[in-house]
Amino acid sequence: MKTILFYFIFMFVLFQSFGQDSTRTPVSYKNEFGIDATGFFRQFINKNTDYFSGLYLTYRRHFKPGNIRSGIGFDFQSNSNRNMNTDFVYSTINVQSRIGWEWYSTLTKRWQVYYGIDFRTNIGYDRITATYSKDVKNERIRINQGYGLGPVLGFRYKFSPRLSLVTETSLSVFYSQFSTEESYKNYDDETKRIYYSGSVYSSFTAPLSVFITFDI
Repeated sequence: MKTILFYFIFMFVLFQSFGQDSTRTPVSYKNEFGIDATGFFRQFINKNTDYFSGLYLTYRRHFKPGNIRSGIGFDFQSNSNRNMNTDFVYSTINVQSRIGWEWYSTLTKRWQVYYGIDFRTNIGYDRITATYSKDVKNERIRINQGYGLGPVLGFRYKFSPRLSLVTETSLSVFYSQFSTEESYKNYDDETKRIYYSGSVYSSFTAPLSVFITFDI
């Protein structure tokens, strides 16, 4: 049902965009909004494909030499199960954001290539709780803060001057800080430990995601 609804909304916006752009004098649009449509296209092509990347929204501010680009996305998961006499609860929240600058070149009337650089952040929180009885409980809370920088390369297909499909690839280098809190409760005996760590790693994003963008 969601796939069908998304399909009709997409087609409506597409026809509206073509109709308006064919009758109006060409203008320069300054603001562009986008949404990750990868899950929709994968389900439309193959309904057995499961894809979820969290909510991801993008925004661009157009200038003559290039664009300011930004984006934000997040996902949340919560699972619980019982194994023998133990209750396990796991929850996680991840927030990703980026801001940067890009230049673009027009290849044809429909196709553009763009390239630039992003400053990226990742913030994550996960919590694992194991409850054995009312008085016996273990818990671990982990918080991650990551900051990265990396180049980006993308392609744009323009259905009209206002409506486009966009895909891109990037390679970022991140520095992450982790804080972990572990607590153990065994009847009247309760202990807590907090420790910190850091790491440097690279993150490659393949051009597998598709965004629908609309200019206003």
